[in-house]
Amino acid sequence: MSKIRIFNPKSNHELVIDTTVSWVFFHPRAYEDKPYFEIKLINGFNLSRHALTCEDCGAFVKSFGKETLDWYLEYNKNTFRLSLEKLGTDTKLKFINSDFEYGTILQLPVHEIPVDLDGLIKLRDNLIAEEAFEKACVIRDLINDE
Repeated sequence: MSKIRIFNPKSNHELVIDTTVSWVFFHPRAYEDKPYFEIKLINGFNLSRHALTCEDCGAFVKSFGKETLDWYLEYNKNTFRLSLEKLGTDTKLKFINSDFEYGTILQLPVHEIPVDLDGLIKLRDNLIAEEAFEKACVIRDLINDE
């Protein structure tokens, strides 16, 4: 694994993070009850400040706290939908400044809505059976976007 790709196919924004750099640490926690990814960008990298001048990073940071299903994280040929709407609780962006670490820590939770078409179809059918029609319509729209 040498690169992490965070992308939004609808807006054509993409961040590529090289994990072979000594100041980047990637901790996938896909096995947790609430799966998430932690990315540490130390050596003084401030993502919030960088996002002011980088269009792709700016679009990503601006999506924090908003209900969106359009951001994905890809690594090792696996793609995960990110859940960014709960800024401060599940989704975290911290700038740290201490003697031990100096930089940015991102905590990005995985959304429970699957990425693959078969998973989306199963979820839609289950939601219809449960008469959760509003959620089923959201999933229908995702299926149509595929």
